[in-house]
Amino acid sequence: MYDFVNKSIAILQITDLHIMASAGDKLMGIDTEYYFKRVLNQAFNTYQSFDLVLLTGDLAQEPCQASYSRLNGYLQQLGVPCICLPGNHDDFLIMEQVLNQGSVSCRSRRC
Repeated sequence: MYDFVNKSIAILQITDLHIMASAGDKLMGIDTEYYFKRVLNQAFNTYQSFDLVLLTGDLAQEPCQASYSRLNGYLQQLGVPCICLPGNHDDFLIMEQVLNQGSVSCRSRRC
């Protein structure tokens, strides 16, 4: 059992990535993927390590395999467990197919 009283965990939470279908595509003039990578770099350069990365929807602006595959590539490089939660722009079925590898998970617990 984890001792939550005497230990702390470091969680990086990032939301609303809006990754596009192709690298370099822009949402209202903004390269969302470029800024996602900058946020990751800034967070890891500043705090060195995290116990968990929590990504909360909208992960993709255009929910397709290409968007989630590129996102998965970035997350696998972190070497940290990552949990991905869908938003209203996401396609959970595609997320389950692409984002359940290695240290990345978006599996749901269904009752």
